[in-house]
Formats: sequence, structure tokens, C-alpha cells
Amino acid sequence: AVKTDGWTPTFSQLCELFGMETALYNVAAAPELMEASACRIADLVIGLLRKIHAEAGRQLHIFSTADDLATQRGMMFSPATWRRLFKPSLARQFAAAKDLGLIVWLHACGDLSAILPDLVDIGLDVLEPTQAHLPGMRPERLKREFGRHLTFFGATSTQTTLPFGSTADVRKEVRERIGVLGADGGYIPSPDHTV
Repeated sequence: AVKTDGWTPTFSQLCELFGMETALYNVAAAPELMEASACRIADLVIGLLRKIHAEAGRQLHIFSTADDLATQRGMMFSPATWRRLFKPSLARQFAAAKDLGLIVWLHACGDLSAILPDLVDIGLDVLEPTQAHLPGMRPERLKREFGRHLTFFGATSTQTTLPFGSTADVRKEVRERIGVLGADGGYIPSPDHTV
């Protein structure tokens, strides 16, 4: 399968444009600016996606994008703020990809559990990297609540098991992840981030 590069569609792009501190400040102090900026970024991403699709045609299968929205303890800002400022722009991008018949793949690190239902609602198909060692991202819960809607990518810890575990520890974790997240399909085994 051929996929687009992992673009930064909303908040991460705004951090690149404004700087992270200013972007976080603007979320609280200038939400209208952030919302309008996210909307404009969505326009640009959708335009680029359509041009790539026009050139690649049937060879393009996946719209892959990336956004940093969460830490290991939860969202960087409230889910309500994300829904107001960034969800509409991301939803437009996902809808454009779906209109082209593409799978929607999102790289988003951290504990996204508070907005996973929203991401499913707007058309997410593949969640990467699935940091299953985080409390809100436990494999059993993810599979139970979202396994009918999402394919999970990752889940083998690059923070604990891979750097500090034995070969047996790695094998055990991989088998556990396949057993839970891979039950009835819907799992792509991989480290949960770059090794």
C-alpha cells in the first residue's frame, strides 16, 4: 500500500508556525486565531492531497498524517478545546481523504483516550503509534471499545520493553499485543515509536 507522508495537519503545524510556547498560549489567549489558522492549514492539506491523488491515482491507498495532541498523561489541552479549535479542520481533512477512497492513518503519540471516540467519529482508520504502556491506552480497553473501528499500529514499548527488557520480555510483550489487539484482526505489530 502506498501512503502520503505524515503531514502535520493542525496543532503541530501551528507549533511550527508560531513556536510551541506561543501556540499553547494562543490556544487560551487567541482561540479565534488558532481556529482560523487550523482552517487555513486544512485548506492547504486538502488541496495538496487532491493534487497528489490526481497524480498517483489508484496507486495511493492511505492518507497518512500526524499531530502532537497529547502527553503521556493526557491531552495537552482540554478535549473541549480540541473539539472547538482543531477537530473541525481535521474532520475536513479526513472527509477529503475518504471522498478519494483512502484509508485514514494518524500518527499521534501519547494518551489520546479522551478524544478517541471523536477520531473514530470523523473517520480515523489506523491509530499509530498506540502507546499501550500508558494508563489510558491499555490494549484490552482499546480493543474492547474501538477494535471494531480502528486498526492499531505499534504497542511494543520503546520506553520500557525494547530498551530495557530481555529478548524474552520483548517476545512476551509482542505475543501479548498480538493476542489482545490482534484478536480477529486489526493490529499491525510494531514498536510504538521510532527505535
